[in-house]
This record gives sequence, C-alpha cells and structure tokens, in this order.
Amino acid sequence: MLKKLGLCLLIFTMMISIIACEVGNPKPYPEEPNHDHTPEENQLSSVSLHYVKKSYLQSGDLSQGITTPVEKEINLDNRPIEEVILTELQKQPEDNTLVTVIDNFTFLGVTIKDNTAHVDIDSTNLHGGSLEETSGITQIVLSLIELNHIDKVQFLVNGNKQASLMGHFDTSKPLSKENIMLDQSKTIDTTTEMSQPSEPKQPTQPKQPTKPASTTEQKQNVTLYYINEKYVSTGDESLEKTVSVKKALNPGTKSIELALLNELRKHPSNGITTMSNLEILNANASNKIANVNISSKNLEGASLDERLIITQIVYTLTELSNVNSVQILVDGNKRETLMGHINIQNPLTRKDLTVTATENPIELFDINMYYMNKEYLETGNEKLPKMSTIRRTYSRGAYSIEAVILADLKKQPWNNSLVTTLEDIEIIDVETTNKLATVNIANKNLTGSSLQESAVIAQIILTLTQLPEVDQVQILVDGSKQETLMGHIEISNPLSPNTIH
Repeated sequence: MLKKLGLCLLIFTMMISIIACEVGNPKPYPEEPNHDHTPEENQLSSVSLHYVKKSYLQSGDLSQGITTPVEKEINLDNRPIEEVILTELQKQPEDNTLVTVIDNFTFLGVTIKDNTAHVDIDSTNLHGGSLEETSGITQIVLSLIELNHIDKVQFLVNGNKQASLMGHFDTSKPLSKENIMLDQSKTIDTTTEMSQPSEPKQPTQPKQPTKPASTTEQKQNVTLYYINEKYVSTGDESLEKTVSVKKALNPGTKSIELALLNELRKHPSNGITTMSNLEILNANASNKIANVNISSKNLEGASLDERLIITQIVYTLTELSNVNSVQILVDGNKRETLMGHINIQNPLTRKDLTVTATENPIELFDINMYYMNKEYLETGNEKLPKMSTIRRTYSRGAYSIEAVILADLKKQPWNNSLVTTLEDIEIIDVETTNKLATVNIANKNLTGSSLQESAVIAQIILTLTQLPEVDQVQILVDGSKQETLMGHIEISNPLSPNTIH
C-alpha cells in the first residue's frame, strides 16, 4: 500500500514538472505550415502567369515582346505549385488580347533539382511551327522562373532530353530568361541588359545602347503570295489566282526562307492561305535552290488544294534574290507528289507551275461538288434552294477517282451556308463498270428522316454522275442491295439525276 502511494506521488510530481517546463519554454504553434515546401489543402498563392500576345502570333514581331504576365491567385489544393502553374497556363486567359498555346500539351510531371525545374512533356501533340514552339517555351519558362526557387527550366519529352520540342528551338540544355531572349533574336535588348547589372562591360562598349535598333535593321522587305478568294469560290480562270502582300519581316535566328513559310501559314487580311495546316520542318537555300522540308502530317486534299499550296510556296520563295527554284521534301525525302497529283521530284520554278496549270500534263479536270443548303435542311422550306455546288479540281492517277471525290464530299465545306450530310456515312468502296458506279456503304449511322436520306442520295448521285464514265449509281449496304438506305427512298435499282428529282 505504501509502495503504491509513493508511486502515485512520483508520477504526480513528474507531471507538475513537465507542465512547468511547457509554460516556461513555449513551443511554436504546432499547426503552422511551411508555406515554402508543404502546400496545404485550399492554400492560396499569388503567381505571375505568362500568356502569349495575339498580336505577336499574327505578326511575328518581337519588338513588343512575346508574352504578358498576368497576376493570379491560385489554389494549390495539396499539389506542388509548379504543377498548378502549368495546369493554369493551359487555360485560356480572360484578356482576349492574350492566348495560351500549350492547351494541348500533356505534362507528365515536374521535379526541382539545383534550382532547375525539369518539365516532362508527353510527345503527343508536340508539333507546330517555330512560332508555336517559341511561344510555348516562353510561356512555361517565364512563368516558372517567377518562383524564387527556380532559375532555369529543363524540358524533357517522355522522360528524356531532346534536341527540341517541335524541331526548331534548342531544348537540350536548361533554359533561363536570358537563353530564350537571346535565341529569339541575336540582338540583346535593353531588358536583357538590365537583367545583368553586375556586368562591367557596358561602359567599355559605347555602341551597345544602339543595338536594339538592329532588330529593325534585321527586318527584310518581302513579298508573300496568298490565294485569291474569288478564284477559289467561283473557279473563274480569268481571275488572278494569287494576291501579293508586301511586308517587313524579321526572321530572328531562323532562315528567311523558314520565316516566310511560317508567315504564309497565318491567315492574311487580304486573300486566303492554303497552308495553315501544314507543318514546315525546315527551309533553307543553297545554290539558288530553296529546300523546303514538310511533315507528312495533314498532307491530303484534291489537286487544286495541292497546286495552290505549291503555288504559294514557290511564288513567295522565288521572290528572294537567292532563290530561282524550290525543291519540296516530305519528312526529309524526295517524293513523287505532295498529295498525289503534282510531280515534285525536281525543283520547281514559276514556269513549271504555269505549264502544269495551262497544259495539264497530268490531266486536271474540274467537278462540281454538291452540298446541301443548311437553312433548307433546318427548316424544310421548299421555297429555298435545296443544294449548291463548290468547284474542285482533280487529276487522274493510279487510284479510284470516285473514292477520292466521295472522301472529299464527306468533309464539311468552307462555305458556312452549305453542309454535307455524308460526314457520318462510312463508304467501304466504289467501283465503276459500264457507266455504272457501285457505292458500297457500311450499315452504320444509317438513321434519319426522309429529308436527310434524300439529301445523302442526292449528294452522291449528282456529284458522281458529272464524271464522263458515270451515268448511274447503284447504292449497296454492306455489299448487298437494299430496298432503302434509311427506310424511306427506294435504292434497289441504279439511280441517275433524273430519278432523284
């Protein structure tokens, strides 16, 4: 009993001592988070996000800068601040004069080591011209180095260092603000000089303050060729096919040939461009020949599309004093054609294109593609015109021209008042024998009203029977004759333009 009493007194004494120590030496508040390293759920942080100026994307003019910083408060939500910044950068900004160009990027992760952010990007969607690549890199680098613990950014693709993200800008080494400024222009602007105040070289170089003017001196007066929109819409051969636009262009560190082609990809104020979907891998001139390397992506279209693209490229580049002809490559190799119609194995001059267009050595021919009047389909108003046509040029080759035409007919036309009803129709194959084109359609998505069914049939019949070798069309479903396509209109026998009116 006495032993138990003594033990209780000892425990009581120790507790009093511990409490006294806590009162005399209070510890820091235990739930105070470390804001520098451990983000708490719902923790807010103020950051500067850099977005690309639309004016830069439209003009390529570096003199006004590429990006503008936007101050924003972000919720870390228990994630590293670097990851949250990249996620926010992929959202379009509220300011309609700014834009993000990395909205299609897939970021695999961000790690920090020795004040360098290692940004890992999936190779998917990493394609584009030098303008897109430069803009995306600038957005990421300038936004991340706003953080106190990051000085540089090392880009990785699928976990590995790459020479570039899209084939234009060196990303093999970590990039700082100074790196990207110097790579965008050989001229060191005043911003770059201010970021290095510790360098004692400026007093010994009295001409250095005039260097920003050399950015203007680097600009070259060039002539860009775009396509006459009236020619495309009317097919009137009496009209000029191209319109020229004179411009002062600064190529920066890129070749003038590559800068011109990237400029041609932008939509102009006068005329239209046929090159917006092309990916130009490289371009340079040697011995009076401009070598233009184009990615095989998006190389599809009719003969007219191909001819207009080649015309834009050749006409624009041969305006340069050092270029007489243009050799077009695809993925670095010579090919017989760009899209299956016009021979590009040898360097092309303007004269070659004139001969191709006028003498038709590869048998070019025109055809009117039939599309539905969108308002008529929506309202069913019989007073409205039901259909209209868009002229396209094709050439014959070692392929079914009927299949090529129907594949193009499935695409929505550039004229917004017209529409195709074949977009969801899967065409298995087309064969023509004895003036009869047999169109085999898969039994998928074959549902709709009688108006929709008649529209699909009309587009096919009226377009294909313009070919001299086609008088009638037999429509099959999964290789067999059917009474109807969607349950309304008889298709068991061959159809001609006369039978569908």
